[in-house]
Amino acid sequence: MDIKRIVKDIESSDWWTEEAPGGLGLSLYFMDCFTRLDEHIPFPYSIRNFLLLENGKFREETPEDAKNRLFLWMIKQTEKDSKIAERLLKKQRLFEKRLAGFFEKIGVMDLEKATNKRLLGLYNNLYRIYVPFIAIAAIPEIGDSFAEHHVVPVLKGKEGIREDEINEVMIMFSTPAMWSFMDHERADFLRLCLGRIRKSRGFGRMLKRHARRYFWIKNNYSQTFDLDERYFLERVDEEIRGMTENDIRGKIAKISSDKEKFRKKKAAFRRKYELSSGTLRMFSIYEIFGVMIDERKRTMLKANHYITKILNEAGARYGLGWKEISNYSRDEVNSLLSEGRLVPEGELKGRIECCVYMTSTLEGNLLIKGKEAKQIIEAFDRKIKEGIVKGIVANRAEGNITGEVNVILDPHKEEFPEGRILVTTMTRPDFLHIMRKAKAVITDEGGITCHAAIVSREMGIPCIIGTKNGTRVLKTGDKVEIDTRTGIIKKI
Repeated sequence: MDIKRIVKDIESSDWWTEEAPGGLGLSLYFMDCFTRLDEHIPFPYSIRNFLLLENGKFREETPEDAKNRLFLWMIKQTEKDSKIAERLLKKQRLFEKRLAGFFEKIGVMDLEKATNKRLLGLYNNLYRIYVPFIAIAAIPEIGDSFAEHHVVPVLKGKEGIREDEINEVMIMFSTPAMWSFMDHERADFLRLCLGRIRKSRGFGRMLKRHARRYFWIKNNYSQTFDLDERYFLERVDEEIRGMTENDIRGKIAKISSDKEKFRKKKAAFRRKYELSSGTLRMFSIYEIFGVMIDERKRTMLKANHYITKILNEAGARYGLGWKEISNYSRDEVNSLLSEGRLVPEGELKGRIECCVYMTSTLEGNLLIKGKEAKQIIEAFDRKIKEGIVKGIVANRAEGNITGEVNVILDPHKEEFPEGRILVTTMTRPDFLHIMRKAKAVITDEGGITCHAAIVSREMGIPCIIGTKNGTRVLKTGDKVEIDTRTGIIKKI
C-alpha cells in the first residue's frame, strides 16, 4: 500500500461524505459491497472507498466522479432498455425476501446453546446473503451528487427552467409518490393510540403485533434497540396525553391526505413543465431509486439487529463487551470463534480511537491503523471548507427562516428543544422524533432523494441538505438566517 499515493489521490478528488454514529462491525457489510457492484452494473475502472472511524463515529467517503459516471451510464442504458431500473428493484426485492427468511431463522434460535462452529456458520451465512443484497441496494447512491453537477445544468439550460424554480422542479419530478416504511409505522402507531384512547378489548394484541413488526425501528450503525411492548406503550401514552379520539383520527387522516396532495402536485408539475423524453427518463430512474433506498433502509435496520445478536453472543463467550466486539473485522470474528484468538487490548483501543477501512477494486479490502489511518483522515479533513454554509434546497419556505441552532450527532444521547433548527451530518429514521420538533433542518450530506429531503417535504419543514460543513461551522446556540431560495445559511 502506497500511503503517499493514496493521500495524493484523496486531495486531488471530490468526495461524497456520509457521517453517523457507528463502528466497524455494523459497517463492514455496506463497505464490502462496493467491490461487488460490477455483478449488477458495469464498473470498468478502479475505485477506492473509505470508511473513517473515530471514537464511535464513522465517515463514509466515496468519489463523486465515479458516482456521476455510473449515473450517466444508467441514463444512456434507458435509451435502449427503459426497464433497467425496474429490474434492479425487482432483484433487490428477491434478495430482501431471502434475507427475511434468514432473519426469521435466527430470530427463533437460542444462540446461547449454539456451538462456536454453529455461531460462526450463522455469521458467515448472513454475510454471504447480506452483502449481495447491499451490492444491489447501494446502486441508487450513484445519484447523490449527480443532481448538483448534471441535473441542475440540464434544467437550467436544455429545459429552460427559471433558476428560482429549478429546485422545486427537481424535487417534484425525482421524489416517488409512495408510503415510506416510516409512514407505515407512524400510521400503525396512531391506530394503536386510537385503540388505547377507546380502551379497545384487542389493544393488548395490537400492541404485541406492533412491537413484533417494528422492534428494529430505532436501530443505527452504532447500536441496536430491541424495542418491546413496554417501549411502545410508553410512546402511546406520551402521544395521547391531552388528545381526543378525533385528534388522533385527524393525525391518521393527515398522513393519507398529505400523500394525496403530493401525488396531485406531482401530476400538476408534469402537466405544467413539458420536459424532454431524456430528462423524464433521468427522473424516472431517480423515482425508482427512491423506492429502492427506502426499502434498503428498512432491511438494513433489521439486519443490524441480527448482526448485533450474533456478535454479542460471540463477544460474551470471550469476555468482550459491545464496544470491543463491534470493532472486530470479519476475519477477526472468524479467528475468535474458530481459534479463540483475541485482538490485543492495546491494538483494539487504538483502533476504536482511529482507523480506516478501505475497499478497492485493485487493492482489495484493507483495515488501516495507526499513523497511516491518521494521515488518511487528515487528508479528508483538509478538504472541508470553513466559512460560508451553503447547500441544496430540499424544501422551501415562504421567506427566510431565522432561529437558534442545535447541533445533534446522536439522537439517542442529545436533547433537542422544540422550535430549534436541527443541524446534523445526515438524518436517519431514528431522527424522526427530533425532526417533528424542528423549525428547520440543515445537513452536511444528502442528495435529492435522501432521508432528510423526503421527510422534510412530508412534514412541511424547511430543509437545506448537502452543505458539507454545516456541523463544523455552526454551533449549538448560534442564531442563523436561512435563505430557502438560495440555500445560504448566515450567522446573525
